[in-house]
Amino acid sequence: VGFKADAATFDIKETCKRLSASELKGESAKTHASGLFADNNSWATQALGHPTLTLLSWYNPEKTEFYINSKADLFEFAKASQTDDFVGKIVYLSDDIDVNEGTADEMLARATDSDPTNDPIAWTPIGTKDKPFAGIFDGQNHTISEVEVSGTYNVGFFKTVGSGASVKNLTIEGTIHAEAAPEGIRNYVGVAGQVNGGTMTNVINKAAITTATDGKYSLQ
Repeated sequence: VGFKADAATFDIKETCKRLSASELKGESAKTHASGLFADNNSWATQALGHPTLTLLSWYNPEKTEFYINSKADLFEFAKASQTDDFVGKIVYLSDDIDVNEGTADEMLARATDSDPTNDPIAWTPIGTKDKPFAGIFDGQNHTISEVEVSGTYNVGFFKTVGSGASVKNLTIEGTIHAEAAPEGIRNYVGVAGQVNGGTMTNVINKAAITTATDGKYSLQ
């Protein structure tokens, strides 16, 4: 039996059960493998070929409660926030996460032929100008470190925290760099590039803030 995990983590229960090949074939695997994993709802089966249980994506638009347990989960959240404002939803950070920590293979994959050093992973800010983050993010007093983000307008770990949103109990470490915005436009930079009607409580910025030599800037 093969198992494939796509950008997520899973827990296997301590208890084990012996299953035959026929019990793990196709749709029957959903019944006979029930209880084998800590979160059965995260698994689906392939109907053809060898019996395979595939872990689904961390993000499910129908869910209202999310837990970030790993770097992979965090990146899934950032990706989902580009199209989902998370209104009516709550996201919990369950552990400290180093955005640029990875396995040897991950680090090697980030190296380029011209530069054998490991380039930092550029962070995709949560929310967008047109789709501000509007949910609740509770860092539970954890730290997200080695964040590397840069941009020309409203630069931060969060791009935009919108109306009704709440960001709390979070520490950010790393580097946040603001390039010069177009002439006449003030560039906001910080944990959140823009807070527009939302709230930030017990949010600590330990990231280094850097800016271009020209332009107007305000810290958030």
